[in-house]
Amino acid sequence: MSPKLMTWHDAIVKVLKDAGTPLHYADITERIFAQELLVSEGATPSSTVNAILSKEINREIFERTEPGIFRLRGGGNLDHGEDNSDNDSDGPIMALGMFWERDLVDWTKKPKIFGVQQDGAAPVDMAEQTGIYLLYDFRDIVYAGRTTSSRLGSRLSDHTRDRLKIRWNRFSWFGFRAVKDDGTLDGSSGSYKLNDVIPAMEGLLIEALEPPLNRRGGDGFKGIEYIQVEDPEKKKDQILKLVKGLIKDG
Repeated sequence: MSPKLMTWHDAIVKVLKDAGTPLHYADITERIFAQELLVSEGATPSSTVNAILSKEINREIFERTEPGIFRLRGGGNLDHGEDNSDNDSDGPIMALGMFWERDLVDWTKKPKIFGVQQDGAAPVDMAEQTGIYLLYDFRDIVYAGRTTSSRLGSRLSDHTRDRLKIRWNRFSWFGFRAVKDDGTLDGSSGSYKLNDVIPAMEGLLIEALEPPLNRRGGDGFKGIEYIQVEDPEKKKDQILKLVKGLIKDG
């Protein structure tokens, strides 16, 4: 089937059938785009996949085996543990970015921290996230911080001017606010039970520290990872400086 004609539903079915094992909806989305089954210009293709899977559970096409993890009904060797289909929670960490580059953000203005779910998706500004962040000197963690208000971008911007300003060149963040279909952040970070928080914190530590004896991430870590993209205004400024330099040299 041509990628232009394939629907989300058909693409999801193909990925799950090919995999033969339950997958998290973020993994399903990644495989859809990796196989070029369709093209999306939206900001939240993973959320679209999750919504379709959740909606069609009642039509006996898909079933949920764990929070955020789905399989085709009656499809081969699909043993994946206890069925927790009544639990829709993905845990407190809704979105994250790993090892983003400081130099791709324009810190001279009100910072905009852009990321995409997949190549081709619309960028989302994460500057107003709440959550936890880490600063790195290349791969070594030099600072851990938090923001309980919607000002991740402002907190990071502060660190470009305070005592840490020459100590870091990368950052990771773990956000508690979900991204809505229109590319804006949900107004609430939600409330969670202890059984949701503990595995999510374990997963955060494993993702951030990469302990050599941990074979996989924590069970409750279901946040959608975003890929960093450069602030277009910063890129525009760089082009203008280059042009001015060429004119001056000429």
